[in-house]
Amino acid sequence: MKRRWPILLLLIVGCKPPTTSSTGAEPPPVPVTVADVQPRTVQRTITATGTLAGFDEVMLTPKVDGRIKAVMVDAGDIVMPGQILLQTDPTDYMLAVNDARRALEAELASIDLSALPIGEFDVEVVPLVRKAEASRVNAERHYDRMKILTGASRTELDLAETELKVAEASKRDAVTTAKAKLAASKWRKAVLDTTEQRLRDCDLHAPDPIESMAWAAVLGPHAAPLRYTVAQRLTSVGDMIRSMPVTNVFKMVVTQCLKLRATLPEKYTADVAIGQTVEVNVEAYHGIAFPGRVTRIHPVVDAVSRTFQVEIQIPNMAGKLRPGSFARATILTRTDTAIPTVPPQAIHTFAGITKVFVIDGDRAKATTIDVGHRETDWVELIGKLPPGAKVATSGFSQLADGSRIRIR
Repeated sequence: MKRRWPILLLLIVGCKPPTTSSTGAEPPPVPVTVADVQPRTVQRTITATGTLAGFDEVMLTPKVDGRIKAVMVDAGDIVMPGQILLQTDPTDYMLAVNDARRALEAELASIDLSALPIGEFDVEVVPLVRKAEASRVNAERHYDRMKILTGASRTELDLAETELKVAEASKRDAVTTAKAKLAASKWRKAVLDTTEQRLRDCDLHAPDPIESMAWAAVLGPHAAPLRYTVAQRLTSVGDMIRSMPVTNVFKMVVTQCLKLRATLPEKYTADVAIGQTVEVNVEAYHGIAFPGRVTRIHPVVDAVSRTFQVEIQIPNMAGKLRPGSFARATILTRTDTAIPTVPPQAIHTFAGITKVFVIDGDRAKATTIDVGHRETDWVELIGKLPPGAKVATSGFSQLADGSRIRIR
């Protein structure tokens, strides 16, 4: 056992790292290249993804039941608000209108009117009431004469009084009947209006959206009129359609402007604001950014996902973008100035620690930093660096904190 010790000692000595020099002199300087820490203006952005949707999307259903007589549009057609899309067979509704009109005419004729009066109407002009009024006046005059006749008996006076009371009752009954006839006429007119509306509803029109004001606000006063694109045609000529339960006949989409609803992490609630500019990219147009803006921010943060939703509107007058497409949005939030940046080659990462070597005279000082925004030729530094500092961009394999350097 004692004979093995010299061998072990030799092995240990052989594994000892070589000294820099037998005299303890400092290693030679490390040749490095350097670059200045450049202040830059940095545009802060937030990236989100989502699916494009139409500015307005509506599923059209018929207002009346019936069999389709004609279909005027198909998928992909552009239609204006109010344009006729399909027609339902109107025969039954025309017959109903005729019946309702005849019933109204008969009701009006019973009180000697050719048209329903507008505004307040005095029933005293109705012939039925005028006849009753004449009888009442005649009875009243007869009663007055009987009262002044000296030779009239009590029986004749009572009879005249009774005739007057009957005439007054008949007048009241005539007024009530005239008012009832007038009310019935108004009801008949309402029935006629309803049947005429149902006849008009046999033509299904493209809706006139209430978002017209919002539309003008998005695209400006010189924007083209809002119009729809037929996304789906769901029926054909001869099909039976119903208003209840509803039969879907068309899906309409406004594509002149699209919406993108994106979900963002809670930490960005203070950075996003209505009106901010957005750049939208889709796979179909690689390298082309479509402009948009933030138009709505939902006020509630989801308690489960810790996210909130924003709505972005993208003008699409040329029709290049399509609803349903996947899109990536870059929200331009704010612009920061005097942000320190260095070339990407100056960033050195080892064991999860990111640092740069700051040149201090003929020494390299290791400084731990965080990395922010990245571009092709520069990287944002987050950390304390002296103004006008220079950093090493090469020689990291030989550099340590405090190493002597030589600038190439």
